[in-house]
Amino acid sequence: MSQVNLFEIGQIENELKEIEILISSLHHLELKYAYLQKIASIREQLIQSLLFHYNVRTPTTPFTLAQLQQNYNGKNNQPAYIAIDNIVYDLTYEATWGGGTHFGLQAGEDVSHALANCHSQNKEEIISKLMPVGILESPVIP
Repeated sequence: MSQVNLFEIGQIENELKEIEILISSLHHLELKYAYLQKIASIREQLIQSLLFHYNVRTPTTPFTLAQLQQNYNGKNNQPAYIAIDNIVYDLTYEATWGGGTHFGLQAGEDVSHALANCHSQNKEEIISKLMPVGILESPVIP
C-alpha cells in the first residue's frame, strides 16, 4: 500500500464490519472461525500499513483499569481492550476474543501475568500483532 487513502481505508473497514455481521450468522463454526480470522488478518495488515506509513508509535492516551473494566470489557457492544505491560490494546475485532473473553480471560483487564504464564515462548509475537491504543495509568496510592 504505497499511497494511503484514509477514505478508502474507512470504506474497507465498513465493508469488513458488514461482512463480520453476515459471518456471525453462519452456523458452520469452522467456516465462521476461518472467515473471522481472515478478516482479522486483513484488518491487521491495514492497520500496520497505516502505522508504518505515518510512522506512528504507541499512542499515549491514558486509561485507568477502572475505565477498562467499565467501558472496554467487550460486553453489550462495548469495545474490547486489554492491558499488557502497561500498554492498552484493542481486541474488539479479534475473533479469538469474541464477546470480550478468551480462555477464561475477560477484556477490560490487565492480562500481563496470564500472557506471560501461557505464552512465555511467543509473547512478543502475539503482542506485535495487536493494535495499541494507549497506556495504562498506575493507580494513585494516597
